[in-house]
Amino acid sequence: MAFVRWITIASILSIVIIKFKGYSFPSKPSPNKNFIQKNERTALKMLRDVPPSDESSGSQPDSSDPSEKSFTLPKSLFSKAKKLEISHEIGTGTLSWGDVSRGYIGNTNRKLKSGEFSKNTLKSAFEEMLKNDITFFDTAETYGIDSLRNSGNSETMIGKFVRSSEGDSEILIGTKFTPKFWPGRKIGGIIPRFGHRAVVKALQRSLDRMDLSYVDLYSLHYPNWYIGGYRALAEGFARARERGLCKHIGVCNMNGDQVSNFKAELSKFDAPLAANQIEFSLANQSAAEDGTISTCKRLGILVFAHTPLGRGLATGVYTALDPTGSKPEAPR
Repeated sequence: MAFVRWITIASILSIVIIKFKGYSFPSKPSPNKNFIQKNERTALKMLRDVPPSDESSGSQPDSSDPSEKSFTLPKSLFSKAKKLEISHEIGTGTLSWGDVSRGYIGNTNRKLKSGEFSKNTLKSAFEEMLKNDITFFDTAETYGIDSLRNSGNSETMIGKFVRSSEGDSEILIGTKFTPKFWPGRKIGGIIPRFGHRAVVKALQRSLDRMDLSYVDLYSLHYPNWYIGGYRALAEGFARARERGLCKHIGVCNMNGDQVSNFKAELSKFDAPLAANQIEFSLANQSAAEDGTISTCKRLGILVFAHTPLGRGLATGVYTALDPTGSKPEAPR
């Protein structure tokens, strides 16, 4: 009887723990791709939260370093991940999502004015993109961060939209690391960033905000000066990929020489460089003129553009009578 009682108590505790950590198991599994993908992310997150043992890891990590505590996924998990491919070669940038200065309104009950948008607006836009097979969403830890308290920042909203999405779309998520010594309390807490561990910790914070287990693309936001240099950054990105926190590694706003150098550092850790996101539009074609695009093609690195509408120049928002687009600062 005592044994049965202990089994009953253990079962109840297990259910409570699972509910507390936010995990739930659907009673009627759906066969669609999106269901499989979302549960794959959940399963990997559960694995990531399991502490390593002496038998599996060979040694105990330094308990003072939170980034070393998580379960280390098999090194080969993403080593054979297919080449990064973006459906229709078009993605959705979320720079303005949650950004009050760009028109975001946190109060969903308020009537929106021209140029304003809310969380409901973005949810509708997200669903419309999926209906048209636009499945890549590009975000960053800094996007809309001032709305973090109300869960209105870009990463948090994207995570919610992904988890509540229906259909069989294979959603791809990309986010970015800010290479600043102190990027701000809301982004990185009070601890300064330096060395490779900060890269892993930052991605874990992003994943926590999105409530996902991994992202498809994790990128260096820009080639800023960083304590530890490219080597520390490359090691951090390689470790994040090795642990299954990201499928692919990318960079942003790098020229040809910078891409070559960073790729060389990544190769020291047996990690490939998948993509370089650059500014490119009809109004700005410097990446084609300075050899950046040709270098990336030669190295087998995917190139995709941000601000492809020329910071609004191609939208018709600027006119001779309204040169600022009715905003104090030019929209991006």
